[in-house]
Formats: sequence, C-alpha cells, structure tokens
Amino acid sequence: MSKHPSPHRKRRAKPDVVRATLPLVSEAPSSWITRFALSQGAALKEVLEHLRLARTGNIDLQFLRLDLSAVERTLGVSMVSMGPTVELLKRLERVDPGGRTLMFRHAGAGQFRYCPMCFAASPIAFIPIEWRIVTWRFCPRHHCLLETGCAECGAATVLPVDMINAAKGVGVAHLKDCMRCGKSLATRTPCLIKVAGPGAFQASELVMLSNGRAVLATLLTGRFYANEHGTDLGLRGLRSWVRRGLMPIAPDWLEPGSVRARVRAGEVRAARLAKGQEDASIRPHSNEVT
Repeated sequence: MSKHPSPHRKRRAKPDVVRATLPLVSEAPSSWITRFALSQGAALKEVLEHLRLARTGNIDLQFLRLDLSAVERTLGVSMVSMGPTVELLKRLERVDPGGRTLMFRHAGAGQFRYCPMCFAASPIAFIPIEWRIVTWRFCPRHHCLLETGCAECGAATVLPVDMINAAKGVGVAHLKDCMRCGKSLATRTPCLIKVAGPGAFQASELVMLSNGRAVLATLLTGRFYANEHGTDLGLRGLRSWVRRGLMPIAPDWLEPGSVRARVRAGEVRAARLAKGQEDASIRPHSNEVT
C-alpha cells in the first residue's frame, strides 16, 4: 500500500491495493483491518488513516460509521461479507451503547477470547466478532471454553494490532499467533466442557452458558425468546436480562484456568477414593472366632 499525492488537488490519495484480503463472514472489523494491513505490507496506522478511523478506542464500533460502499471504492475490496457483522454491531449498540457491558476489552482496547481448536482447524486464521462478546464463553463446535490469554506468556488477544512489528519486532504471520511471544495459540490444550465425571459443570453453569449463547442469536436476528410461550421479547427483553444479571457478564466467571484447577482437584479426589476402595478390598480379613 503506497500513497501518491496529487499536485493539483488536496485529497486523500487512493492506496495501491495488491491481492486484497477480503473480510470473512462473521469476522470482527478489527480482525479484518489487521489482516488487510499485513497483506499489503503496510503499517496499521496507514490503513486506519485511509479508513478515517481513530487509532484508539472501540475500532469495531467505529467501523459502523463507515460507508462500506466508500470503503470498497477506496480499497478495492468487497464488503458484502461484512454485512451480518455490521448488523450485529448495530443491534449491540441499541442494547448496550458503546459496548460497555457486552464487549470484551483490555486496557481500553478490544480484547477477544479464542478457541484453540477453531484456530487449528481453520485454513485462514481470523477472529469472529462473537469472540469479543462477553457472554460468549464457549465454542459450540468444539464444546470447549474460550481462552483468554496465551498459554506461554499470558498475553491477551487485543485487536487491531500491527502484525509486522508484533512479537518484539520479529513479526507474526497469522492471527492465531500470540502477538507478544509469537507462540501459536492453536496448540493450547482445550478446556473441554464436562457434564459428568470429576470437575463436571453444574447445571446452573450450563444454563448460564446457554443464556450467553442466546445473546449472540438475538444480536444476529433481533429476536429474543425467554419464556415457555415463545414470546419474542426483542432487544428490549435482552437488555432487561442483561441488567438483571441473568447473563454471564462477570469477566472472571468460569475462566478456563479456574475450571482446569477444579478438574484437577476432582481427579485427585476421585483417584484417592478409588485407591481407598482398592485398599479396602485387599485388606486381609480376620480369622479369629469370637
């Protein structure tokens, strides 16, 4: 991506785009912007300038102010697949202005949880918008909790980011790589959701996980069903449930690290119990006659 200022009139120069990176269905705007900058060998700052977006703040919501047809003309990239994400973000703004409650963040920037198995299975590493929704805590495809940081260095996944200069200036090639240490996030052992056995999830936890998933469905469709009669309560109903604490909002609720510790403790207890039963079964019986 390069600039060619015109000597005749003062206007923002159109960048030279080569092999443009298309946004994917359900992709977060900050994810696409990050990938686009890397594909052009451009600094993130330059891409944000061309899009007229601020370098700080909620980039995903700032994207709503853009005219997508103008973006297509400016960058020569089709924005059709970004449509559903934009509609989702518009509804989120109506339920939660500024994304203060429903959008995950770290130090004021956009933070995302991630599924290591999705990263491992996808031919193109990208970050879907649902990974930024606070209530979206597990991957329904792989039945595991979403992770909040790198297993190697603990760094949060924050976007947008300048991938060229990530990993202490070495750079990274994929969004599935940690931006601090460069280790692949796809290699992390997933924290599987268990409904039975040591460390199994409680019924109330499973209900809350389901409620969190319903938030995304509502943001996608605008419909919210929360009673046995199947009445559509709409975005107003979702807003009410969020305010009443019926959604998994607390950032530290059911974190994978605490669940892993619970599972290990449950396995230790189960092993001790099994050993105690085994010892009891081989203990010699007394032959004394009383």
